[in-house]
Amino acid sequence: MTAITVRQPYAALIAAGAKRTENRYFRPVSVVGKRLAIHAAKRQPTDADIEEARQLAREDLDISWKHAKRVLDEDRESWAYQRVVAVVVVGEPRRDESGKWRWPLSVVRRTTSARVSGQQHFFQIPAGKIRTEPAR
Repeated sequence: MTAITVRQPYAALIAAGAKRTENRYFRPVSVVGKRLAIHAAKRQPTDADIEEARQLAREDLDISWKHAKRVLDEDRESWAYQRVVAVVVVGEPRRDESGKWRWPLSVVRRTTSARVSGQQHFFQIPAGKIRTEPAR
């Protein structure tokens, strides 16, 4: 399965369904309309990273503040690192005023996986290593 690494707390926000877009400087041509594994990066966020995520969640219409606040108030030690945390379907991207591509994310399913090293850009993870959690 195709995967992309996302830093925490953004990976947790995507897995919770609070963050409904991913922003990158490239257009995700190969994954539009397909499933994409969201891999949580190895690096733990700083207090400044979490504050930046809070600010973004308050301002960005593609982030549900109600759900984001709950995730951001969790202990950062409870977030997954170096694991696949969700599988999403990527919609048709659009470019914003800063030149970044905003990829709509839908059909979010929480997942778990064994430890996996992330990579820059897209990479492959055997689908058998990813376990989808039961629907809630």
